[in-house]
Amino acid sequence: MLRWMRSRSVRIAIRTGCLGGSICFFLATLAAPWPWFTVGFLVAGTVFLVLLDTSAGLPFLMAVKPSERTEMSAVYSSFRDVSGIVSPGIAWLVLQIFPIAGVFALGGAALLIAWWVAGQIHPDLGTPAAQRNRRRRGLA
Repeated sequence: MLRWMRSRSVRIAIRTGCLGGSICFFLATLAAPWPWFTVGFLVAGTVFLVLLDTSAGLPFLMAVKPSERTEMSAVYSSFRDVSGIVSPGIAWLVLQIFPIAGVFALGGAALLIAWWVAGQIHPDLGTPAAQRNRRRRGLA
């Protein structure tokens, strides 16, 4: 997976993770009456979530100066901690109204929205300078 990520831009890696995870979560929603298929789709979705876990923090860290990365890492960690608390709360609210498939559908919808937002990332973010220059000159 790392080799695949390094050969593409951060934008492509993040969008692939979001779209792939979204598709798997929506398929798990549709397969809810068949537990083994649901589990299979959720396991397949975790591959895309691992891709997101390894690549989605890069735009945040690349947006700050190297001298500020230590302080901004603390801000990013706080954001991750809060999202780790809020996510189960949202799932609890969904489970008050819908069955477990509703949580899968909400996860798929959230990832689809994240895929759309990730389209705003600069296309060359994370690509080596030599590769960017080659592409600009029309050699790649």
